Amino acid sequence: MNAHKGWVTGLCAVGGGLASCGRDQALRLWSGALRPAAPPASLPDAPHALAACPSGAALYTAGSGGEVRAWRLVSEP
Repeated sequence: MNAHKGWVTGLCAVGGGLASCGRDQALRLWSGALRPAAPPASLPDAPHALAACPSGAALYTAGSGGEVRAWRLVSEP
C-alpha cells in the first residue's frame, strides 16, 4: 500500500481502524480493511509522533514546529 508520499512517521490503532501520519504532512484514517476512511487532513508541519486517546475520540500529533495538536474524530450531537 502506498499511502504517503515519503516516510511514515506515526501509526496507531484507533477505533476499528488505523491512523497514520508522515513527512508529507498528511494525517490519514484507515478502515479495518486498510481502505481510506476519510480524506487526509493537511498538517502545518511534518509530524514526528501520533497517538490516540483510549476512547478513540481524538488523535494527537506532535510536529517539527514544536506543537502538539488535537484532532477530534467524533462529532458532538
